[in-house]
Amino acid sequence: MKPFIVIELDKPRNLRLGINALVLAEEIICRPVTQVNAKNAGVREIRAMLWAGLHHEDKMLTLEQVGDFIEEAGLDYVSKKVTEALKEFTGKNKKGPTGEK
Repeated sequence: MKPFIVIELDKPRNLRLGINALVLAEEIICRPVTQVNAKNAGVREIRAMLWAGLHHEDKMLTLEQVGDFIEEAGLDYVSKKVTEALKEFTGKNKKGPTGEK
């Protein structure tokens, strides 16, 4: 199982974007997450990814609650954490044999 990214919201939460979370996000944004990038990710995509990434630990969370978390924590902060979680899932945070990312 891939590691979590700790994100400070209403409390510290564990964000994980594995296969099941990505499928949940795709169901909300109505397109493959592979088509989402920094240039075309809107608030809807970020909220969906955050909600999906938190779903494993709190299945009662609503999209509206997650939207409130984003307002409190800041869109830039949440976007960075979602990106970090995606990189963890894809292995892009791993260092190569020379120690470089």
